[in-house]
Amino acid sequence: MSGPELGTQDASVGAAGRPLPATVLQVGEGRFLRAFLGALAAEAREAGRFEGRLVLTAPRPGGAERLAALRARGGRYVIVVRGPAGESRVEIAPYDRIVDGFQESADLLAEVLSPAPLVVVSNTTEAGLAYRREDPARPETYPGRLTRWLDLRRRAGVPAPTAVVPCELLTGNARLLREAVLRHAADWGLPAGALLGSVSFVETLVDRIVTSEDPADPFACFTEPYMAFYLGGAPDWVREALPLDPRFVHWVADVAPARDRKVRLLNGTHTLMAVVGLPLGVAGVGEALGHPVLGPFLRAAMFEEGIGSFPPTERDPARAFALDTVARLQNPGIRDTLARLALQMTAKVGARWTPILEGCRRERGAWPERFAAGVAAYLRLAAGADSGGFDVAPLDDPDWIGRLRALWRSDDPAGSVAEAAAAPGWPVPRDPGLTATVAAHAEAMTRRGLAAHLAALA
Repeated sequence: MSGPELGTQDASVGAAGRPLPATVLQVGEGRFLRAFLGALAAEAREAGRFEGRLVLTAPRPGGAERLAALRARGGRYVIVVRGPAGESRVEIAPYDRIVDGFQESADLLAEVLSPAPLVVVSNTTEAGLAYRREDPARPETYPGRLTRWLDLRRRAGVPAPTAVVPCELLTGNARLLREAVLRHAADWGLPAGALLGSVSFVETLVDRIVTSEDPADPFACFTEPYMAFYLGGAPDWVREALPLDPRFVHWVADVAPARDRKVRLLNGTHTLMAVVGLPLGVAGVGEALGHPVLGPFLRAAMFEEGIGSFPPTERDPARAFALDTVARLQNPGIRDTLARLALQMTAKVGARWTPILEGCRRERGAWPERFAAGVAAYLRLAAGADSGGFDVAPLDDPDWIGRLRALWRSDDPAGSVAEAAAAPGWPVPRDPGLTATVAAHAEAMTRRGLAAHLAALA
């Protein structure tokens, strides 16, 4: 993919010879970051607050086609905000440059090696932060590529600092990404101290529901008025580099309280909807909440087990967030699909349900029955035993899905659960009590059917 950049600007000097404001590299061309960081940056630039350079790239080679299509339309796309007050539409073009870092590596490295401060913002799904050993000359994972960028910036002697701002929905996302970078540094014989000496890893929480509903315009983003961006422990220069709307952007010492509420109650419920709704042929979030079986089951799971997984002192704010979450999910203007929520389902089950499972065990002395049933439903869906015609394999970890399907026996669901729990890739805690609980639910679903079993748990 080649072509001129969208808007040109000297890489080292701004107006009147002043040092150029930060380069912000957005790693993630999908709808979420375009309706989140892209929208925030466009608004800040229009208001005269943001003078930086915003560059868009993709985390994987598969993003090349989307980058090319977006660049062909001048980087312009529509954001449609739907809420109680009605609908608003705005067309934005927030990116100074759209570059494919795989086919245009030299162009991307020119941005990375700019003498300006660099802020790298990513959203690559939960699985995108995983470490994988790879060739230092041609890394393909985001952590590997980030390590290479940081090393090249170090070798070039760039004096300006770098901040890494991962927006993946993982507890400790900044820590996990930093650890992956350090593993690559060790693999490649790089000096860790010098590599990360001027690099800050900023913990985040992001929250906005974004969907795509216009087949004629795949770049249009349909979203809600609500938006929250929490950044924890960021240096002052990062706050200056990202002068975004303070109504939505929160600079805090610790994102953990807000993150835990969001991951458990919103994202955890989203994933539960997908694993129990897809086998029943339910297509959307609103449909799931209005379903005579799924609706009561999902609310019980959220309000009894999701909230119950928090310590008593944190349950009141968790309940308030849960009530807001239900209202957001019932927004008729946001037509989110369960198929979209099934992307990278295995990683999401592990990241979003483990805090609920372990929290209930800690706070209530027992594994939560509804989320354990969710694990059973997930296994049956992923194994193809109860799929409702929906195949998760193209959207998930192919090695784990293949392994699960090879060992699954429909005539022995309990035995299949036990084998899966011992296999590489098992996403939730390896505990005999939890495995037995999941196995019991898998057997009940096989015997009485998914809908009937969920109705009994509502």
